[in-house]
Amino acid sequence: MKKLFLLFALTGIMTMGAVQNAQAQTWQIGSPVASSVTATLSGGTLTISGMGDMTSWGIASYVPWYNQSATITNVVIQQGVTNIGMYAFYYCTALTEVTNLAQTPQVINGNAFDGVNISACTLYVPAASLTLYQNANVWQDFGNIGTATFNLQLNSEITVTPSVIPLGGSFTASAQVKNAGTVPFAGDIGPVIFTYSEVNGYEYLGDFADIKTETDFAAGAQKDYTFINNTAGMEAGTYYLAVMWQDDNQENPTAGVVGPYNGINMVMFTVTDESGINELLRQNIKVYPNPVKDELNIESGVSTALNNQEVRVENVEIVDLQGKTVISTSLDNHSINVSSLSAGVYFLKINTDKGEHTVKIVK
Repeated sequence: MKKLFLLFALTGIMTMGAVQNAQAQTWQIGSPVASSVTATLSGGTLTISGMGDMTSWGIASYVPWYNQSATITNVVIQQGVTNIGMYAFYYCTALTEVTNLAQTPQVINGNAFDGVNISACTLYVPAASLTLYQNANVWQDFGNIGTATFNLQLNSEITVTPSVIPLGGSFTASAQVKNAGTVPFAGDIGPVIFTYSEVNGYEYLGDFADIKTETDFAAGAQKDYTFINNTAGMEAGTYYLAVMWQDDNQENPTAGVVGPYNGINMVMFTVTDESGINELLRQNIKVYPNPVKDELNIESGVSTALNNQEVRVENVEIVDLQGKTVISTSLDNHSINVSSLSAGVYFLKINTDKGEHTVKIVK
């Protein structure tokens, strides 16, 4: 499998009739074969798709979506549609964006956008065809002509379960992703990991094996992803997980991190070594209460497995799920006041003279 980061019930079906369901209306509008081109109206978006010409309607009121024209805000014309019919978008007065994916501008009737102020609308087209549209009849009259792109964004926080994982253990990463762009996405989506240091910042380590392949992630759609992975080959420590994409362009593929949700596009998790010294620390350090409200107690004791040596806590840090240190202090009176923290999940990093121990806490 290629690596993500190599680059970074139908009723009334008639020839020109509508097929309706709870989500959308669909019409067959091809010419001369009606089924060759379809139009689907859903949530304010009218999508024209298929292979061949649209019908030209000699009278505007014959257009199938005529009575809903004022509700249409976006039009998407897929590659393969070769002619735009008369009065196709008549009085779509709420129209703000048109996305046309044809590499060559279609022949378009001059009345197609009658009653629409296209000088106030944006037209999105393939990047390689920008100049063609800027010089094409009717299309050139749009107030703004831009490049059509996909735009993958997180539609929820990323979660890792469990957030503290033993070496070699399995975990699940989940996220909801939305294509906020103007064209479908085709390619791979999967989780990748980073480390972080104040000196080097975030450093990419690699991607996990559970990668999802999309062939048509439509613009405006959202999908829930669950990735099942394990920590085999990793060392104990703190890591950060993001979701990345790589498109399916064979000649010039591109890759990137899925955009942030509320400004955040990754989540922190901890891998622990539950053998050796880390397991001894786990047995000899008590953290309570958990969940905590105001005072968090941390107690260490004498370890018989360490020749009766005392485990001495040197300092502690509390880190939020985004990796930001919110409390850093030496341990006085075996407790920390956490009343200032917002409700949520945090990681308590306990630095001792025998090594580091990490505990997940809930406020």
